[in-house]
Amino acid sequence: MKTTLTLLVLFISTTLFAQQTRKVGHFSGIMVATSIQADYIHSDKNEVVVSADNADHLKYVKTEVVNGTLEIRIENNQGKSIRNVRAVVYGPNKLKNISVSSSARLTIAPLVESSNVSLSVNSSGTLTANVKASNLAVDVSSSANLKATVQVSDLACKVSSSADAVIRGSAQNTTIESSSSGTADLSGLKTKNATIYASSSSDASISVSDAITAKASSSARIVYTGNPKTKTVDTSSSGKVVAN
Repeated sequence: MKTTLTLLVLFISTTLFAQQTRKVGHFSGIMVATSIQADYIHSDKNEVVVSADNADHLKYVKTEVVNGTLEIRIENNQGKSIRNVRAVVYGPNKLKNISVSSSARLTIAPLVESSNVSLSVNSSGTLTANVKASNLAVDVSSSANLKATVQVSDLACKVSSSADAVIRGSAQNTTIESSSSGTADLSGLKTKNATIYASSSSDASISVSDAITAKASSSARIVYTGNPKTKTVDTSSSGKVVAN
């Protein structure tokens, strides 16, 4: 009887939780989607440890390298309710493109270091990352969230459709485009030169030392700190530019 109960408990435990370690090819980018919760760890090995509450659900989790980008997503044509899928990714720190979408979450603990880096977060995705690069392009949209610490020469940041981006660190030159109730909080970023376009009830903030060009329209708001030597300000349709 005890043996039967023990086997039953083991069977239930195995059914309720399962984990797989999957080897993958070399990659220089990562994409996480469809509600997967992922953590990235710098390593010499390229592999993904995938876990789920139900062992049967692991077969729907795809981990494959496509054109140099590691894609981690759920492919479910059966209409099953697949939840609580987690992934721990081991790979290089020289990532060029990082994408998170469809309510997925990706946390990258190590410093991402490359000449050109692209961060894309949309559709309620969440990304946390630290980046050192010459050029950094950021695109956050559709209720997504980004938290990043950066050390870059040129930063281009787009935030739209109720998304939120919080970026700290430093940049030589920064361009911000915010729209449609998006919030670009770069108040913790120190930059020499800033160009900011804000529209449609969006918010943008930054700390700038040398020169700023700020254009706010349609109830948008731009806030800047610092004492830039050159200021070019343009407002229309209840837009505001505020110096703090």
